[in-house]
Amino acid sequence: MYIDQTNTSNVVAGRQVLRDSALPENIQLMNTWINECLPSHPECQYLGDSLLPTRVINVATDGQDPYLEVSHGRKGRYVALSYCWGTTTAAFTTTADTLPERQQGIPLASLPKTLLDAVVVTRALGVRYLWIDALCILQSRWEDYQEHIADWQIEGANMGNVYSNAWLTIAAASAGDKGDGLFLPRNLKERKCKVPIKAGGKEVDFAYLKLISYNSPLELDRRAWTFQEWILSSRILGFTAEQIKYHCRTSEVWEDGQYQRNGQDLRQILTTPKSLEESGNGPRLLELLNAWYECLANFSERNISFMRDRLPAISGLVQLLRQQLPGEYYAGVWKTDIHRGLLWRSDQKVHFGHHLGPSWSWASRAGRISLPFSPTYSEDYECSMEEYEEWLGQKRDFRTEILEVEMQYAAPKYESTGIVEHGILRVRGPTRESWVAMADDMRGEGSGWYEYLEREYYGSSGIDGETVLDLISGSALLLFDGNETQDNTLEKVMGIGYFDDSGKDVKSAICLLLTESEGLLLKKRKDNGEQFERIGIFSVYKDAWFEECEARDISII
Repeated sequence: MYIDQTNTSNVVAGRQVLRDSALPENIQLMNTWINECLPSHPECQYLGDSLLPTRVINVATDGQDPYLEVSHGRKGRYVALSYCWGTTTAAFTTTADTLPERQQGIPLASLPKTLLDAVVVTRALGVRYLWIDALCILQSRWEDYQEHIADWQIEGANMGNVYSNAWLTIAAASAGDKGDGLFLPRNLKERKCKVPIKAGGKEVDFAYLKLISYNSPLELDRRAWTFQEWILSSRILGFTAEQIKYHCRTSEVWEDGQYQRNGQDLRQILTTPKSLEESGNGPRLLELLNAWYECLANFSERNISFMRDRLPAISGLVQLLRQQLPGEYYAGVWKTDIHRGLLWRSDQKVHFGHHLGPSWSWASRAGRISLPFSPTYSEDYECSMEEYEEWLGQKRDFRTEILEVEMQYAAPKYESTGIVEHGILRVRGPTRESWVAMADDMRGEGSGWYEYLEREYYGSSGIDGETVLDLISGSALLLFDGNETQDNTLEKVMGIGYFDDSGKDVKSAICLLLTESEGLLLKKRKDNGEQFERIGIFSVYKDAWFEECEARDISII
């Protein structure tokens, strides 16, 4: 609902947005939001100029061209840009060859529209410096990657600081390409309904009702790199196709006045500097781990141009959590919760090889990942936060001991960027070999599986066998031996396996029990029989199946 600027404007908060988002009135509105936020929100206060990134763009003044400037450790106030590079072939970047040219000047006419608009807004807000990754980090083709790997590793490792220390982040939220710009054309021809406003029994004005899509997908929400940029930024000015929005760690306001958020969200949970001792070790640890797993579900389903960048694209968030979580971090898994952190499940059956990360790391997979019993585990299964925290917080009976994690990084000095060359997880735990029967092959009248599954696996739920097979479609039953005779195999089901790939070619697997009811599915490496790699996860409903199994040492790569 919105109302025109009249004498009754104080009755309805909503306003019609301007036809042109670049009008001076909106620039004034942006300044108003920021000036109200900085002094009144303790969590958003600007504590003074911080160290500038290695290179920044001096936006100069109207009538002059901006230019790239090396900061040499100086402090200052700067704006950072969060945007989608897009698919246009005319890349506008800085390389070792073009660096001297960029320092002399960057003609405004040569800038892609999004970058140009960012310069305009930065100037209008009275800020001198602007940081844009394509111009402030040396870029190159993949075949030339080694030539500037040192610069990329240094700047990539500092990415978290760039956004967390920025005075403001400008987000090109609806622009799918760097050529689209911030100030996108607006469609104000939406259908609306005129509603009278009455006072004292008389009509004194009119308000307008219109449909608003609060959850329309934004281009920026599809890009992996922008996830941590959003989380780490203290203040964000978001330019969408519909309107301009301002987000800080305390509230959220929109140009049309329709939405104001006051309350805790994921950004606040992660960025509020609170030690484990301050809030109680257990509750704060649960809160951070829950937030981390929620981040993984969101981040992992986003698009990224180069899969090798998957771990680096979340390294800034890792640096933030390292200040609060105890223990080490290994290729996307925290040591303090490593047993559960290894139990991720891949929703997309695509594997990109060990050069992206070891098989036990979710980073070796493409697409969305989730963890068992987390709120984001499955669209078909939901649990309350209380149930999740009970599962996460209870004292679990871990069956496998973590002996050692050996990591080799592309650039050891800057390992936090996450580019992993090699990773070995050495454990000691109970294992058992199982044979595999795919659930989708068990359908059909008289198969005998329906009654068995109803009785043994879901006996207390009252679910029929057909529904059980629907629930575990795409997964497998794990059997004690390979006897194909149905009467012999029905009583030999260990549990259910969920494969990272289709699993159709898997005849047997090694089951490593991590907790009392969950574990990893492994197979031996063909080139090294002493090493294993992960092929999925499993759950058992009777841990007695592993009681007589002796613990063995296993190396997983």
